[in-house]
Amino acid sequence: MKNSWQILGVLVIAALSWNWMARASIPMVSPQEARPLLDHQQAVAIDVREKQEIAEGMVEGALWIPLSMIDENGEAFQIELKKLDTSKEVFPYCRSGRRSAKAGDVFQKHGFRVRNLGGFSDLKAAGYPVVQPQ
Repeated sequence: MKNSWQILGVLVIAALSWNWMARASIPMVSPQEARPLLDHQQAVAIDVREKQEIAEGMVEGALWIPLSMIDENGEAFQIELKKLDTSKEVFPYCRSGRRSAKAGDVFQKHGFRVRNLGGFSDLKAAGYPVVQPQ
């Protein structure tokens, strides 16, 4: 029984460390710091949640590029990349911040300046306007 608890403890620590490392690779930007940059179009918010998740709304003005499209790195993603202005900072967000960090790594590898905007619920709580996707 003691070994089971030790194994469980190691697994919990590994999972927490993995989540922290995924988020730490891309610096965070707070909703408060990001807001004026987004409002003045110096940055672009990118919602990386999947289709069923955006049904609850998206941050007004955000682009939708789901992580599944980013992971495929196919033609559809390349088309979306070409639409982005490389002079603007990219702020991906998802539900909690982990997938947006993963997406941020990809955008960074394509030459974009990236900071992780975190989770959608945090943005709503900070007063970001939310719209229904078209």
